Amino acid sequence: MGKHETAITTTKGNRRLLDPEDHERLKDYIWYEYPNARAYRREGDRIFLLHREVMQVDQSNLRVIFVNEDPRDCRRGNLRVEKRHQRGRQRRIAAWRGSSRFRGVGWHKRSERWQAFIKNPETRRLEHLGFFEGTPAGELRAAQRYDERARQLYGEEAILNFARERKRRRNAAAA
Repeated sequence: MGKHETAITTTKGNRRLLDPEDHERLKDYIWYEYPNARAYRREGDRIFLLHREVMQVDQSNLRVIFVNEDPRDCRRGNLRVEKRHQRGRQRRIAAWRGSSRFRGVGWHKRSERWQAFIKNPETRRLEHLGFFEGTPAGELRAAQRYDERARQLYGEEAILNFARERKRRRNAAAA
């Protein structure tokens, strides 16, 4: 832990990283922990989530998300505020879209090939990215095509298949 960051401890004994100014403001509360690792405090009947308290967000139409997807890191650099409708694209693709393990890739039953698709934020419509051979290699090529188009449409905000896979492997190796 660097000299410019501090941590609070939840009742379960787990630490949450905070910036020094937020630590000073929030250190005197008792912080509990949900099973999904998000920290919260109670005040009467109300519940306050730590990451929302750090960003001082109280409006229900705004969300605070963890950039590195780690709810134990509540530093401002790891938190981003966005409108609720922006988060929808980060959800998993519905099961009826196909059986691929990759985002934006589904099985086309009639042609027996993989297809790639992505939601275009400009037109708010599903954009077809092509068909790929019905093999595991074709599924990978479809996922790569999705990642290319996601970078074009979303830039730094893009949620990619292979960046996520690398992160999962890195986390699994560290555990």
